[in-house]
Amino acid sequence: MSTVIVAGDLFLRNGFAPGVSRAVRDQIAAADHALVNLEGPVTARLERLSKSGPHLTMPATALDRVRDAGFTGVTLANNHILDAGLGGLADTLADAAARGLATVGAGTEPAGARDAARIRLPLPAGWLTVLNYCEHEWSVRADGAGASGWDVLDARADVVAARAAGDAVLVILHGGNEYFPLPRPGLRRELRFLAESGADAIVMHHSHVPGAYEVWAGVPIFYGLGNFQFTAPSTARAWREGLLVSLTFSPTDTRFAVVPLRQTDSYDVRLATATEAAETRNELEGYRLQVGSDEALTARWEEFAADAAGMYARGLLPTRPFRGHLGRAAQLARARLFWRDPDARMIALNYVRCESHLEAMRTALQLRSR
Repeated sequence: MSTVIVAGDLFLRNGFAPGVSRAVRDQIAAADHALVNLEGPVTARLERLSKSGPHLTMPATALDRVRDAGFTGVTLANNHILDAGLGGLADTLADAAARGLATVGAGTEPAGARDAARIRLPLPAGWLTVLNYCEHEWSVRADGAGASGWDVLDARADVVAARAAGDAVLVILHGGNEYFPLPRPGLRRELRFLAESGADAIVMHHSHVPGAYEVWAGVPIFYGLGNFQFTAPSTARAWREGLLVSLTFSPTDTRFAVVPLRQTDSYDVRLATATEAAETRNELEGYRLQVGSDEALTARWEEFAADAAGMYARGLLPTRPFRGHLGRAAQLARARLFWRDPDARMIALNYVRCESHLEAMRTALQLRSR
């Protein structure tokens, strides 16, 4: 049997050097491989990608912290890995290689992201193929460089090819809706499809909060790991909570264990206390029941989409504030301003291009149109 640890999002801002407790490092060291999501490039470049949302970059010492924590590799398919352009990604790949860290999920060459989506890792008995994708935000480029974009049919083809080679298959997806602990209904359907297609385990991050899990067709699916270590403030209730998922692969099944984590006020990572761990497990059990029920998931999803409706309305084309000719003139004036405002255009583009934003926006419109 072979064990792999998967952790959530990591971002170490320049000037921060928080620690990882010995108990957490022992958990990581016990695995054959341990992967964490590197939420941004490691680079000193000042170049910044034109995009909506914040830019995240890290100093090279961040990879020293990753290695010292016991991780053996980093996943790169996420919405921030091109925040310093392809040059920042190239720096990240080089610095990771110099430290002996495996990388998966992003490439610098045109059409290179498709090949970079997969890596084979040796196990005590056989091989593990790790497949890493992210939804379509700013890191997925039209020329195929950058992060490996999510397409369920491409992912299925990758799963089938890896299974044909005799490998165990781990799919890691960076996607979903931030601060929502459940999958959108369309994403649940897609990941269940991958489970039925031969994946041995599926893990997601990006939501920044611990999320639901289920076992489908004998395959564990984790819909959100929360943050591993993220040196940025937030008022989100579960921002400082995260999960390590330990996956044990055997020829007959995949077993798993969940290790709840906490970040301190100074961003040090420690194991959750017994009381905290019990609270986390109770929440996860509640999420598991909700994700297993079409009715419960639909209700939670519609509630989330309704809350997000105002955000999406502000990011799209302007509405008509008045009736008649005056309203029409005002609408046209707003539309002209929209097309002249690059920030407004980029926000709207991200909403209609990203799969999770699009499904939430579509649901919000359907709710308002009933």
